[in-house]
Amino acid sequence: MKPFILAMCIAFSLVLKGQDNIEIVNNDVETNETNLLEELKEGDALTIDFSSRGCFHSNNEQLKVYFENDAWNLDYTVNQVKKYSSNLSTDDFQKLVDFEKQLREIENSTVFCSTVDDYMFTLNGEEMLKAKDASCSWNGFYKLKRELVNLESKS
Repeated sequence: MKPFILAMCIAFSLVLKGQDNIEIVNNDVETNETNLLEELKEGDALTIDFSSRGCFHSNNEQLKVYFENDAWNLDYTVNQVKKYSSNLSTDDFQKLVDFEKQLREIENSTVFCSTVDDYMFTLNGEEMLKAKDASCSWNGFYKLKRELVNLESKS
C-alpha cells in the first residue's frame, strides 16, 4: 500500500507543476501590485481562507480582518469554529500586509512536493484573489498564524 500512496503523491505533485499560483478573481484588482489589506477601509471585512492538503493531511482555516469599535480586529477559525479573536496592533496589521505581498511573489518550484496550500481572499463577501503555494518551503500561513494567534501563549 505504501508504494501506491507514494506514487499517488508524486503524480499529484507533477500535476501541480506549471500551474499559475495567483489568479485575480475580481476585475477591480487589476494588477498583482494591488494589496487588498493596504486598501481596507472602515466597514470592510477581508477573509483569508486557507486550506492545506497533501498525502497525509487536510485542513481548513480562516483569518478574518474587520473594523469594529474603532479598531481593526482579527478572528481565527478552524473548520468553521472560532478559536481566537483579538484587536490588531499596527505591527500585527503590517504582518498581514507583508504576508499578502509575499504570497503574491510565490513561485512554485520543481521540487516534488505533495502538499498544496490554497488561499482565497474575500472582500465584503466577494472573491478577490486566489493563490496556490506548492513550494513546500514558504509556509506563510503557519508563520503568520504563529505570530498573530499563538494560541499556546494566549490561552
